[in-house]
Amino acid sequence: MSLNTPLDSMPPGMEYDVAKKTNRFVFLLKSLLRSKTGFIGLLIVIGVVFTALFAPQLAPQSPYTIDLDKMLLPPAWMEGGES
Repeated sequence: MSLNTPLDSMPPGMEYDVAKKTNRFVFLLKSLLRSKTGFIGLLIVIGVVFTALFAPQLAPQSPYTIDLDKMLLPPAWMEGGES
């Protein structure tokens, strides 16, 4: 009895294509990490993804809720303002 794993069920020669694609990804990642601008770009992309994933925890208040009674009050740091 043979267990069919995804690599076992691939046609002959297909394993090479999977390895080739993996090598391309590794090559791209290594070249991004070697290049100063690539590394900075990668950090920016990771930062944007991190911010998007954790947005509800970073800003738990809804931007669409408005307290109309306090809308015209001055800011909290000015005289007469509330926080």
